[in-house]
Amino acid sequence: MEHRIAFLLVLLFSLVTLLVAPAQAAPDNAMVSRSPDGKIVVKLYRAACPDEVLKFIPPHLREHFQGGSSTFDGQEFATCWARPGDGSVVLVYSDGESGRVPESIFMRELGT
Repeated sequence: MEHRIAFLLVLLFSLVTLLVAPAQAAPDNAMVSRSPDGKIVVKLYRAACPDEVLKFIPPHLREHFQGGSSTFDGQEFATCWARPGDGSVVLVYSDGESGRVPESIFMRELGT
């Protein structure tokens, strides 16, 4: 009987975790990188890439990009990002600029 109760508790906990996890994958659970002086902030979300940035990405690559935001010296930019699988993150900004940075500079940010 005790084994059944333990199993049911584990099952219930697992189901609750599965139901709550998608809500936490939104911007509240962003990956973020900040420069030491705080003047550059890049946030990576699990969200759609904004249309204003998609126009700078070749059509055959668009499905690999997700949305984000960037701030440079107080100026905000819509951002799209992708992981090419080589340990880097490709960033494309709403002004048409783009770049590649090491994935290791991003940390999970909870409760933005």
